[in-house]
Amino acid sequence: MRAYYLDIDRLLDETSELQEENIFYAIGQFEIDKLLESTRDW
Repeated sequence: MRAYYLDIDRLLDETSELQEENIFYAIGQFEIDKLLESTRDW
């Protein structure tokens, strides 16, 4: 039973790390889009 809990903890850690990466990626994409729009006005 103990190993089962450890697996769940590890899985939760991995999924939360992935979500953080996705959030940073989305923010980065948003910044790039804003940058492209501002240069298009020139």
